[in-house]
Amino acid sequence: MTEKVMALPSLATERLILRERTLADLTASVELDQSQAVTEFIYGVWDGSPRHVTYVKRRIERQYGNGLGYWSIYSQDDPSQFLGWIMLTPVEGNPTLVKIGWRLVRDHWGHGIATEAAQAVTQYAFLTLNLSKLAAGVNPANERGQRVAEKLGFTFKQPISVGDEQLALYILTREHWTDLQRK
Repeated sequence: MTEKVMALPSLATERLILRERTLADLTASVELDQSQAVTEFIYGVWDGSPRHVTYVKRRIERQYGNGLGYWSIYSQDDPSQFLGWIMLTPVEGNPTLVKIGWRLVRDHWGHGIATEAAQAVTQYAFLTLNLSKLAAGVNPANERGQRVAEKLGFTFKQPISVGDEQLALYILTREHWTDLQRK
């Protein structure tokens, strides 16, 4: 008998609604990826082709473990407005380490949305899932992504290779995050 994986909880912030990403978000997710600005620093095929759509569909349908997966980000002001997504998933090859990542519609960059969504997911990771640390892999040329990670309290650890992609590994421990919350 297969154990049922719990659904992701919906999370809310002052401006955002984060709800589990479903196939209803497939079209918006594929359209998001097709923006060259959005996927400039992300290795992969982002052209709306059947290969691309199948890849995104598999990511939506995949089970990542209890409490892990993808949330779609929506606006509190307009809950039908897809702003992007955020994830907590195991690191490939190291299932005891969980990574956080995000992708936003280009029109919503520069408004603190990635940081706000990531703060909510980070709090959930440390307080609900009781994780001891989170990882973030950011392309070294992606200065905006690095700034978001640093705003959250992540610190650069080392360069890493993931398949054909070279990334900067950032780590945030629960202890450091807790210290930042006290300030």
